[in-house]
Amino acid sequence: MLLSMDSKTWAGWTLVGIGLLHQAAGVVLSLGIFGDVVADGWVNAWADGGAREATFWFLISGFAFLVIAGLVLALDRIPRWLPAGLAGVALFGALGYPVSGMWLFFIPAALLHRHSRRAGQMAS
Repeated sequence: MLLSMDSKTWAGWTLVGIGLLHQAAGVVLSLGIFGDVVADGWVNAWADGGAREATFWFLISGFAFLVIAGLVLALDRIPRWLPAGLAGVALFGALGYPVSGMWLFFIPAALLHRHSRRAGQMAS
């Protein structure tokens, strides 16, 4: 099964892994924050300009990674801009925050680029 997957499928599952790791790290690193947010009523309790807000955006971005992964796995044709877009996210994030997981986005970007070159059927 694993050896028969094409590079688009590998890219999709790599993004799933990145999203799940991101969510797991966000939850584990901010367990105390969740209790405080729930105690404060959840709604608008994240906007503190500090750790709560950082946690909120960390978790939202993890969900976005999972949504992108689902799209990559579901699409028959990869949009022309997607490999370059992921590489841009990786470059911007990795240069801005080198000690982070942003480098991981180069993997699905390269896999999608490979897929698009082999398939020769990129959507506009």
